Amino acid sequence: MHLSLPRQLPRIVKKYFASREGIVFLKISLEKVKAHLKWEPNSQGDLFPHLYGVLQREHVEDVFETLEDVLAKNPVETAEKA
Repeated sequence: MHLSLPRQLPRIVKKYFASREGIVFLKISLEKVKAHLKWEPNSQGDLFPHLYGVLQREHVEDVFETLEDVLAKNPVETAEKA
């Protein structure tokens, strides 16, 4: 499963989901899934987390209905330190 950090989301949403409605964003605990997490580069060399395992409900820390809500509750500075 392809995951993104908050700082990566604006570009991903614009590129792949611009015409979609009803997108839901899940905040996943990287700590809880770290055994099944692999960081892989995209074509520009930016590392993205990928989950190679089953996403369980207890891995989800929060649910957001808009990108703006994600970014308001998860500042880029916090995400970059993770």
